[in-house]
Amino acid sequence: MCAAPHGIFGVPLQQSIRYANVAISLYNDEGLSYTYGYVPIVVAKCGVFLKEKGANGSHYNLYARSY
Repeated sequence: MCAAPHGIFGVPLQQSIRYANVAISLYNDEGLSYTYGYVPIVVAKCGVFLKEKGANGSHYNLYARSY
């Protein structure tokens, strides 16, 4: 009998997100935090990169092209 594949690579996203995820938290009108959902780690890391380096454009030009 062959076991079902598990892990984060080479499997459907719905399966890998069980092991490699980051919670997205929001605040309600009363200021209480709640979990809105989950995203894959790579998506969260891209969001952090954009927030830190790409938001104001002064540190890193995300749209620069090198020819």
